[in-house]
Amino acid sequence: MKSVITFGELMLRLSPEGHLRFPQANSFHAYYGGAEANVAIALAQFGIPVSYVTALPTNDLGTAALNAVRQFGIDTKHVVRKDGRLGVYYCETGYSQRASQVIYDRANSVFAQSKPEDYDWDAIFQGASWYYLTGITPALSPILAEMVIFSAKKAKEHGVKVAFDLNYRRSLWPAGEARKFYDTLCPLVDLCFTNLYQTKDIFGLALDPKDPEDPEAHAVAASYLTEHFGISEVAFSTRRSPSANVNTISGYLYANGKLSRAKTYSMDIVDRVGGGDAFGAALLTAKEKGLSAKQAIDCAVAASCLKHSVEGDYLVASWDEVTALAFGTGDTLIKR
Repeated sequence: MKSVITFGELMLRLSPEGHLRFPQANSFHAYYGGAEANVAIALAQFGIPVSYVTALPTNDLGTAALNAVRQFGIDTKHVVRKDGRLGVYYCETGYSQRASQVIYDRANSVFAQSKPEDYDWDAIFQGASWYYLTGITPALSPILAEMVIFSAKKAKEHGVKVAFDLNYRRSLWPAGEARKFYDTLCPLVDLCFTNLYQTKDIFGLALDPKDPEDPEAHAVAASYLTEHFGISEVAFSTRRSPSANVNTISGYLYANGKLSRAKTYSMDIVDRVGGGDAFGAALLTAKEKGLSAKQAIDCAVAASCLKHSVEGDYLVASWDEVTALAFGTGDTLIKR
């Protein structure tokens, strides 16, 4: 089986205990994660060969972050080590009508200052089937934005398909700047991950859906991305958030001109971070295993649902657990 390549920043996450707010916190729980690392970790647990590419400092924090990835059997031979700092972010867990909050401290990290020549892209893409990227990486610096475009072109030269999660973060760059980047990258993308409102806002689509799961609005958004950029497939996640700790999620996959809808889950949330990353990893796994579009989107949403029950950035679950939930053979009884 060919491997999946993911490229992005691995960070230290610091979170107050339980539902404490930042001004109340006297200590923080430490985790390691980042969108592309989270995808790599989930893929490895699902039995997919995966290589993670990033840059980390040569100090002990960099080693600890690298070990957090290596423990899952991920190929890290293309990880660059240099002097500098590890990116950090702080995450306060919301509750009821108080939303979660994230504060970034990642400016001038080793990864943000890395350059294209730091990575051997021809070697990286040997024996790969997919290259997974997110819109977070290009938002970190102009050099990284150029590197994402450069590496995506390299992937295509090697016959590697590109999967891209728009993952727009307004705290990292303005919508207009992001739009220019997306307009350049998206023609290179084979599989796009997004949501309806993100797509509407970034690309200026004339949509005003009253229902976040409106199938017609999703079909319009998918048609725009596939026809305007030539993207083959588009996966949408959907969410209703009556409170910060009780959400309902589902999703759509647009493939071969058809929109497939996933099962819907209502859940109490332990940790929302990484739900989209689990979604992406499961969809790629389903495609690698030859599942149908409907089965693939069901697996993606099931994996996202499971991630919301796990503390930290990344999903901890097997492929059997994902499919048991996706295909109705799972239950919540204690397993003895």
